[in-house]
Amino acid sequence: MKLLILKAVALLFALACFTQTAVFALQRQPKAPAPVPETSSDSSFNPEELAKLAVVVVGEQRFRDTQTDKDRLVEDEFVQVLLGKGYSLASRSDVQAVVKEQRFQKSGLTEDNAAALGKMLNVPAVMVVRVTEFSSESKTNPKTKTQYTVARASMAARLIGVETGAVLWMGKLSESGNVSNRNDAPRALAHVAKSIATAFPERKPADKSTDSGKDRKSLKKAADHSKDRKTAKPSADSGN
Repeated sequence: MKLLILKAVALLFALACFTQTAVFALQRQPKAPAPVPETSSDSSFNPEELAKLAVVVVGEQRFRDTQTDKDRLVEDEFVQVLLGKGYSLASRSDVQAVVKEQRFQKSGLTEDNAAALGKMLNVPAVMVVRVTEFSSESKTNPKTKTQYTVARASMAARLIGVETGAVLWMGKLSESGNVSNRNDAPRALAHVAKSIATAFPERKPADKSTDSGKDRKSLKKAADHSKDRKTAKPSADSGN
């Protein structure tokens, strides 16, 4: 009898654990499609004309001449995606050196300052990424008493043309999601940064196949011409 009671208690305990796990898993599942960045561009924006860009990340408070770990995380995501889209980028050390020298962090990075920064870096446009919100909050599942963390991140990116100081392109996104703990909260920043950077248009270089085809024809024509000159003999020699 005692053995049956112990088995029954063990079975009930196992069922309770399974139910709690299932409920938590359902709450962690996304209830809606992932948000898509809002983007817009100026009519003069042409990615093919922007061979090189500079990326500058502005924190929640103001621009800094030294990066935080979160700023660098956001910058790394943009750099990785933009390089994959065919853009060349000013080095991080060059950007930070100009920022520190010109003390942009005191006046804030406006469109005019961004254009001035771009001129010093010799780039046609500057991507200014501003983190508008980043927070994390610990919560407890009322049914399972399991603790988890909700991370929120909001970000906006503007591409500033160096010549005119105009905003050529802009994108923004706000997102929140559950993470295991506060240490994983920066993953929300990285995800938002990657999503906005991915929404930036790809730079399409000139059609290399057409150019290479023309080059091959020119080279072949030059080679044939050179061959004809070598094989041809002067008329004076033929008389001898």
